[in-house]
Amino acid sequence: MAASKSWCDKLASVPTVGFRMLPHYASGDAIIDGLSPVLNRMAGIEKPSFQVVQQTSFDFQFQADNGFHYAIEPTKAVVSFRHRMKAKPTSGGPPIMEMMSSPLPYTALLQEAASRLVEAAPLLPGRKGARVLQRVGIMSVTTVDKEEAPPGIVRFIDYVGRPWRTSPEFFEITVASELGATGKGWKDRCIHTLKKSEEAESLLTIQLDWQREYEAEKALTEDVLRPLLVNCSGDALKYFEDVAEGSRFDEELISETAGV
Repeated sequence: MAASKSWCDKLASVPTVGFRMLPHYASGDAIIDGLSPVLNRMAGIEKPSFQVVQQTSFDFQFQADNGFHYAIEPTKAVVSFRHRMKAKPTSGGPPIMEMMSSPLPYTALLQEAASRLVEAAPLLPGRKGARVLQRVGIMSVTTVDKEEAPPGIVRFIDYVGRPWRTSPEFFEITVASELGATGKGWKDRCIHTLKKSEEAESLLTIQLDWQREYEAEKALTEDVLRPLLVNCSGDALKYFEDVAEGSRFDEELISETAGV
């Protein structure tokens, strides 16, 4: 994991880490049985510190009180972070909202989400060797005023608005692109999504969904997954910083790259 402070830390971004796997259809009950070591660790004396969000024939989702959300599907295993609030009673007055989750930096939350996924994924039902990894996804979601957004994001929005000679006021922009970053047996891409609604005082939402797809499937074991996620997290953070810097939207650099 990169040690330097990320813009995602400064703007309180929240992470999602996910695996795409070969399809394996197991019942919701079988998934719960497999994840029982994770769930049992969240068992409190009076009540568990998690809530079941969804349980269907082949899916299972649950939300921990500390903000980490687990979602299991036949082809996916995902851990994301979502801030949680609860109403706290007060004496002689209305209840007040109290935060249950800790507002940690993005890089710390990313590391924790990755660690939780590495713990949970090998516990999923399926005969040994049948569950294998095909793709890793690391997402950053940031909600911010446009005036406080990273310069690269602002430059991107302005670049999209150039045909109209103005920066767009409200928009929903999605760009999926191969990154040209290939290694020994993988390829990278990122889905960039920027949204700003017409509602008064709406904020800009920046979603960067970095993905690495492997040519050869990876075993779903902790020994394989832990170093793999450390590498992916570092490369994803480097790319997020590159987007924030904004040189990709410099017209002169674009012309030089295109050979114009």
